[in-house]
Amino acid sequence: MIVETRGGKLGGFLQDSVHVFRGIPYAAPPVGPRRFLPPAPLPPWSGLRDATRFGSSAWQSSSALGPALPFDVGPMDEDCLTLNVWTPGLDGAGRPVLVWIHGGGFVIGAGSQAIYDGTVLARRGDVVVVTLNYRLGVLGFLYLKTLCGERLPATGNEGILDQMAALEWVREEIAAFGGDPANVTVFGESAGAISVATLLGMPRARGLFRRAILQSGSANFVAPREDAESVSEAFLGDLGLTAGTAERLRELPPARLLEAQRAVSPGFAGSPGAVPRPQLRNRLGLSFVPVVDGEVIPRDPFAAIQDGLSRDVAVLIGTTLEEMKLFGLMDMEARTLDGASLLARCERNIPGHGRGVVEAYRQARMARGESVAPPELWCAIETDRIFRRPAMRLAELQRVHQPDVHLPLHLGLSAHGRFPRGLPRHRPGLRLRDARLADRRGLLRHRPRGGGAVRAGAGRVGPLRTDRQPGTSRPAVLARIRRS
Repeated sequence: MIVETRGGKLGGFLQDSVHVFRGIPYAAPPVGPRRFLPPAPLPPWSGLRDATRFGSSAWQSSSALGPALPFDVGPMDEDCLTLNVWTPGLDGAGRPVLVWIHGGGFVIGAGSQAIYDGTVLARRGDVVVVTLNYRLGVLGFLYLKTLCGERLPATGNEGILDQMAALEWVREEIAAFGGDPANVTVFGESAGAISVATLLGMPRARGLFRRAILQSGSANFVAPREDAESVSEAFLGDLGLTAGTAERLRELPPARLLEAQRAVSPGFAGSPGAVPRPQLRNRLGLSFVPVVDGEVIPRDPFAAIQDGLSRDVAVLIGTTLEEMKLFGLMDMEARTLDGASLLARCERNIPGHGRGVVEAYRQARMARGESVAPPELWCAIETDRIFRRPAMRLAELQRVHQPDVHLPLHLGLSAHGRFPRGLPRHRPGLRLRDARLADRRGLLRHRPRGGGAVRAGAGRVGPLRTDRQPGTSRPAVLARIRRS
């Protein structure tokens, strides 16, 4: 299988009737003097380039999210800016293109992970699937420009700029792989969803995609510049560097940078021994995230979305019923919370309103016959505060400009469409906790339009459309992308 791109010829292979191309470089290696700089254009190569093996993953710590979440990322290298393509045909058919941005808290993960293999999706949906790598942690999200000026002008958004470079590659090259560059959907989960939310608020990204799918992440994780500066100062301090000697960062081995990264990362909010800085409480303690630097990301993505920057983009944004249960795997104290420690946590995160919020959630859950044990209340409150409410906010802001906006709540159905053990089979009028009462207690800062109780299912802010019915095949769902 040979495809000719502007960079040169690529040799892929056929797998289950799908043409696969792995490890395609989309930018120049960000190594040496290019460390901490935006991605640069890739020089063309001569001859046939082997595209049968994945490229190296970005440098990362395998223990960043704990042993409970192993990631099969393979070899690591700073020369990591590659992507992978799965396509049913190299025939110029103009298929829809789905570009996946992986999650992992901006510190782990890769587009080459086995769970992201695009073979089945490409074949069953008759779509072109793209996955990609981008720089992670300090190498992708360390803000240095204020401290170091033009000597080391890292914007803190090099990882996001990598994603943009990959999308620009898709725009220029995907037609040769049977894709339609005018019909691109960008989708991601966790940090991938946060990345998509960020792209929705970036003027530079306008026109690179037509649809956006966000799962378990929104723009609330994007940091103001002041927060990024405090992280940078702590990072330099751990390495014994100052603003005057920061250029040595280009010489240090990646392993040493990762050591300092771990030292200044407080861990997920509430994790053992971690007391996150106040500005990180709304971001699960994540230190290295996209930054409102005033240039790459000129302003808060929520504000840009509110003003209609991405008015032409259809949006599907969702959360799960109990997002915080995942992070409970790394927060042993959360499993043994009592009333006093629950209240202390909530007061820390929602100063002056913790007691009222706890009581509101306790009453709402009791009325539904659900557990009001402190660990369950903590999970419910934090799921809404960090995940569900910001997803609702983004959907509501986008809905003002774009009618094709949807906000599902995933209840944890199995692959066979059955509720997992312990969940009732039918939950009529399932409330999104008690959003109205919690709003009065100061938890929710952005009230939904139209008033009324906020309910799962009724949380959709666009025209209600059943995107998946029991018995509906995935190709039928994907066909919607082709028709619309």
